[in-house]
Amino acid sequence: MEIWKSIENTNDKYFVSNYGNIKNRKGHILSNWKSEKGYSRVSLYIDGAQKNCFVHRLVAEAFIPNPDNKPYVDHISGVKSDNSETNLRWVTNSENILNPNTHQRF
Repeated sequence: MEIWKSIENTNDKYFVSNYGNIKNRKGHILSNWKSEKGYSRVSLYIDGAQKNCFVHRLVAEAFIPNPDNKPYVDHISGVKSDNSETNLRWVTNSENILNPNTHQRF
């Protein structure tokens, strides 16, 4: 089941789902594009300024607890287009590098 949560600091203007979708308050799903490294990004307008955000990071911030305050979000399967909550986890740089699926991509 798709669950939606408000994106932090957007005053309920934008919402993120556990499946990796982003919508505005009118319910329109926003388009995203791939960054030069293959990660999905989306443009949000916050306080009158455009901000380009990584979709996987928005999903992780909304749905995945980070009690150890780890700085990076890892795609567990190594598939950068799968931004679902179940494919993401908070990691350190070392943990991210040690993901065997990450190694297979290089």
